[in-house]
Amino acid sequence: MIRVLNLTKTYKSKKQTTTALNNVNLTFGDSGMVFVLGKSGCGKTTLLNMLGAIDGFDDGEIVVDGQKLSEMTEKERCAFRNSYVGFVFQEYNLIDDYNIEENVAIAQELQRKQSSEEVSGILKQLDISDLGKRQTSELSGGQRQRAAIARALVKNPRIILADEPTGALDSESGENLMRLLKEISKERLVVIVSHDRDFAERFGDRIIELKDGKVIGDNAPITEKERDGTLALTFAKLKTSRAIGMGVRTAFNKPIRFATAVLLLAITVCLLGISSMVALFDRDRVGDTYVINEEQAETVRMIFNMYESGYGLQMIRDELIKRERKNSSGLVKWDNTRILRCLHNSACRIILKRMKNGQF
Repeated sequence: MIRVLNLTKTYKSKKQTTTALNNVNLTFGDSGMVFVLGKSGCGKTTLLNMLGAIDGFDDGEIVVDGQKLSEMTEKERCAFRNSYVGFVFQEYNLIDDYNIEENVAIAQELQRKQSSEEVSGILKQLDISDLGKRQTSELSGGQRQRAAIARALVKNPRIILADEPTGALDSESGENLMRLLKEISKERLVVIVSHDRDFAERFGDRIIELKDGKVIGDNAPITEKERDGTLALTFAKLKTSRAIGMGVRTAFNKPIRFATAVLLLAITVCLLGISSMVALFDRDRVGDTYVINEEQAETVRMIFNMYESGYGLQMIRDELIKRERKNSSGLVKWDNTRILRCLHNSACRIILKRMKNGQF
């Protein structure tokens, strides 16, 4: 049983605050087919995402068999989605580089299970067993949606959350899909967000209507008392070797994209190298003038020698001023800060080393 208690959710931007859900109270049973209807922006998908622990909420609570979602850690909410919830999206969200069997099996692997028999059984149940080895690009919209449902069912979830599952299907495929979901709802809870009132009235056991984030209609509210229980959570985990293998396979299945990524990475590394060289070059300065000739090099050597002999900054400065008066081409406008910069500057040290080695 799921209880939604005084649920509130707002989205804030710089210009305005939008209330997606406003003090919503609902109770869902363990089975049945529940439709959530309303115009775009009324809060249908927001409610669905919160039931599936995808989004958080600002106020209120969602209680599943006595367990509060707000008290779960992010890792526990992820495990709740993995163990109890199966999602069916309007755009299917299948992995294009994998065939149908592999798409279904990945959901099972995240539960630390591997059973080809269960995968085959689910595909047979949904009448797509002959499509298991085919790529998603080779299937029709209805077949893809059945594959998405198979991926949700293979986890054996207690709740199926479907967001506009017939939105991308033709009328006949949509009809068949609703019959399938109706059959599934005999054993587990199926919550469907939809704009299609005809499907809701023909197949739904219950219709909830939302407007401006509030419940304005519920033709079969549940008043059953809340039950206590313990959620047996399975934490999602994919083997490292499997994850790496998926990444490599995806990369080589799209060679142009892979080559482009490698090229961009190489260009980035080159640019970083060039910028580092420019930065180092920029640091090799004495004051505002680059050390480029023997006379200036001699000035650098004089500063180092006087400093190592115990002369203070003021005495070094006075000596530099005397030198500049004799030769105007020397380094000008010396002050204590510039002298210190010279003493700690890498270019000056390199020049001094070269002078000692007879390279200047």
